[in-house]
Amino acid sequence: MLGFTNETKLALGVMIQALSIRRKVAIAVTAALLLVLGIVSAPVLMELQTISRTKDQFLLESAVAKEAFRRPVNKISAGEFLSPSFLRHYNLSSDDNRDTKGHIAQNGNLWNKWGVKTKTAAILMGREDQPPSVWELSCIIHRVDEYYALNDLNTPLMEVVKAAATQR
Repeated sequence: MLGFTNETKLALGVMIQALSIRRKVAIAVTAALLLVLGIVSAPVLMELQTISRTKDQFLLESAVAKEAFRRPVNKISAGEFLSPSFLRHYNLSSDDNRDTKGHIAQNGNLWNKWGVKTKTAAILMGREDQPPSVWELSCIIHRVDEYYALNDLNTPLMEVVKAAATQR
């Protein structure tokens, strides 16, 4: 250091050491915040990925089933028409959705038993003509969860889904 006294050199050295400690602290704090953010956001990102994959697969399977129904060569039974076999993959066939009396009943009792894949597919069944985005599906799922947590579980599922889909 040109032209500086020993005292000035010492003071500058202390300042440089102090800056490097501040930088180290800043880096450590930034790393800790990023780690916490990653831990907090990981479940949300995993849920969104599951919803995205389920949406893509369900829409493809539904389109294939519709094409099969349209072909005059295929002889499809009334049961297969009303409850296509691919719905069993999502636990949404009419056999999976019967109440204790044997009636088809999609309501809060079933909703609370379902996982994210089945909930996603159930929403898409009702909104297949205009499928919501992945984020909208996630929001609808959480709104329906909240509704059934606070209200009557016997309210028909599609009524709740339609109402939840209109909320912004």
